[in-house]
Amino acid sequence: MGALWRGPTEETLPNFGMTNVEFYQRVSRVLRVVLNFTSQNREIMKKFEANWTPFTPVAPERVTHGNPTTRLAETVAGESFKSGLWEVTPGRFTTAPRGFDEVIHIIKGSGVLRSADGTAVKLAPGVSFLMEDGFVGEWEIHEQLQKFYAKAQTVTTGS
Repeated sequence: MGALWRGPTEETLPNFGMTNVEFYQRVSRVLRVVLNFTSQNREIMKKFEANWTPFTPVAPERVTHGNPTTRLAETVAGESFKSGLWEVTPGRFTTAPRGFDEVIHIIKGSGVLRSADGTAVKLAPGVSFLMEDGFVGEWEIHEQLQKFYAKAQTVTTGS
């Protein structure tokens, strides 16, 4: 089962050939560059704003409390890699993404992401983490939340 990875330990991450500390440092460096660049470059932020989808309700079978809605602003959308912004309104709902690992950086808002095994990440501006393929859990959003995400495909299809 996929897990949430929140920060450095000395374990080696499978498939990456580096320690969690090395991986976290690389991910943090990339996120800082991307977020600093976008916050300083109004043209890129305009591109995000122009790409927002309308807010849509989370599927009713996933909702455990409230009436959460989400929207996206994808800037890179290829077969094996996607990145952009995701925004969600308060509420609670289940999540079980498949086929990709996702690096997440919280831009604004607050909440908690809990895994089925009880692991939790407090969501607040500046928090970054990796959600591994196979993760099963629940988003609990307290204050409208916005995240930057980068998803890399972990399973190839077709062949």
